[in-house]
Amino acid sequence: MSKSTFLVALTMAYTIPSVLGHMAMWDPSVYGFTGSGAKMIEPLHGMPFEQWWFHNEITAHPPAPGKIFDLPAGGTAVAQIACEQRWTKHGGNPDPNNSPCPSDPAAAHAGLPPKDSSMRGCGLAIAYKSDARDVKKEDFVIFSVNHACVKTRDTNFPVPKGMKACPNGKCICAWFWQGFESNDEMYMNGFDCKISNPGTLTLAPPKAPKPCHGNPSACVRGAKNPMYWANLDKSNIEYFGRNKLPAYNDDWGFPNGAQNDIFLAAPAPPPPPPPPAPAPAPAPVPVQKPVVVAAPPPAPVPVAGKPNQTVKIMPDGSKVIIETVVETVVVHVQGKLAKAKARRAKRAAIDIAKRAVAEKVRRGRIPTIEEIRARGGTGQRRRR
Repeated sequence: MSKSTFLVALTMAYTIPSVLGHMAMWDPSVYGFTGSGAKMIEPLHGMPFEQWWFHNEITAHPPAPGKIFDLPAGGTAVAQIACEQRWTKHGGNPDPNNSPCPSDPAAAHAGLPPKDSSMRGCGLAIAYKSDARDVKKEDFVIFSVNHACVKTRDTNFPVPKGMKACPNGKCICAWFWQGFESNDEMYMNGFDCKISNPGTLTLAPPKAPKPCHGNPSACVRGAKNPMYWANLDKSNIEYFGRNKLPAYNDDWGFPNGAQNDIFLAAPAPPPPPPPPAPAPAPAPVPVQKPVVVAAPPPAPVPVAGKPNQTVKIMPDGSKVIIETVVETVVVHVQGKLAKAKARRAKRAAIDIAKRAVAEKVRRGRIPTIEEIRARGGTGQRRRR
């Protein structure tokens, strides 16, 4: 070994701690859960795609039928992250202090003791395909992030509300983690999953993330792929050195919690229906004026001892004596009517006589005055 090579190796030995333990997601839904535990936590670096993708466990050790990790849309999924299966509920010896690795705290790759500032975060990704053999690396979309991941065994991953249901009741998901004080390496465990309490939102086409340290405007927004790197092929990000290691945090555009900007924009809602035509104004109700019924005038009061006289009380309270002359008036009126009737009858008789005489004269049965005078005034009827 040359002197320069030795110095480089010695420098790396002091700057990068030698860590024997690593982390994985432990659940019966994970590909490789029934295989070698050592392979589950194996760092992925310097490998060809076929070897690092799902740890090459898709067909070797798939989950048992029905072992599907539940993701409640709008709720929180709890994943068990640990350096060994024995420290999880599946190994029967979970740490009462919720430590992911009581036997080797350095497995968190965040210093000793582990520092929050050195946590690089984890992400859960989903592909809407029901067969892991059909999943391409471009299909995965990070939908939930925990910036403090691997600090505790039970790790919360909020699930965005509205995620649609999986095809055939199952999707393919994966857990991704990035250590800080470690070699250039990445971590991944694939697992079967499903969306409960689903909505109707569809994932947008994802893009590869980019570093945006201290410059949020440079971050890739919206749906993003996981970060693939440190291996021989199929990387989707550049390596910028150890001071800019990949991370599932704000430095790479991943906010903590549910990634709510990963969906296609919802179609614009249809315009609201036009408002209903105003109801016709009600016909005016005629206001009926109260009918004032005048009180009947007081009946005249007969005067005692004088049958033809009555007393009438006026509105002002004065009294008026009225003398009854009905019979005299009736007789007088009847006489007037009889005389008028006689005059009309007399005039009618005279008119009839005149018309009769005129008719006879016209027919020559009665001589005219001139004829009578011509005959010497005898007035005899002319013979015909």
